[in-house]
Amino acid sequence: MEEPSDIQRQGPCYEKEILRKLGDMEREEQGGQTAPPLNNTNKARAIKHRGQEPMRQALYRMSGVDATHIDATGVETLEVVFSEYGPDLSRFPTEKQFVSHLTLAPHVPTSSMKLNE
Repeated sequence: MEEPSDIQRQGPCYEKEILRKLGDMEREEQGGQTAPPLNNTNKARAIKHRGQEPMRQALYRMSGVDATHIDATGVETLEVVFSEYGPDLSRFPTEKQFVSHLTLAPHVPTSSMKLNE
């Protein structure tokens, strides 16, 4: 049977101290960066009402981009996108390509170059 490590012996207090120091380092590094305000006031109100503003700010600090301004892209969607693609979205040169790749763009049914009605 293995002996417990120093960290395990010191327990949860030691882990909390590590997390606190990491948080302090992140705040120093980021220099208080905050995501720009959303132009869509209804979306901004909904994000605040759901309690997602802190996560929106964290995603912005992590990626350097506020992708919540894209229609149909909310905080939960970005959490999934960043978990799948990582915070660097430079592989998508335009917002249109990003939205199209994620299939968030509405599909317009066409036949022979005519819109189906």
